[in-house]
Amino acid sequence: FLIALALLTAPSAHADPVADRGLAQALERRDEALARHWLEHGANPEYRGADPFGSPLLLRAALSGEPRLVRLLIESGANPKARDRRGTPILVSAAAMAQGARAAAVTRALGHRGRADQ
Repeated sequence: FLIALALLTAPSAHADPVADRGLAQALERRDEALARHWLEHGANPEYRGADPFGSPLLLRAALSGEPRLVRLLIESGANPKARDRRGTPILVSAAAMAQGARAAAVTRALGHRGRADQ
């Protein structure tokens, strides 16, 4: 049992916590060049440890109001159909929290590869 638990909780061989945190900070700063840098250096576009709620970086990018950051994450492998910890699709969460014209642009960017509720 303990061995199985250790295997389930062990970080992935590909995990790079420094790159993941760097990517999260780049998204907070809305810095596309820096986000691209961290993605090229091992950051996981599906990283969820940047806040206490375990929100996917894709949600954080969507809430930044920057469609280009959303597209960058999706093009790098982030799942636009991902759900938050409550099971709500990211697209729905982002639409509920975002405001204005940028919210519409981000919603289009999130949905550009398919609907989140599929």
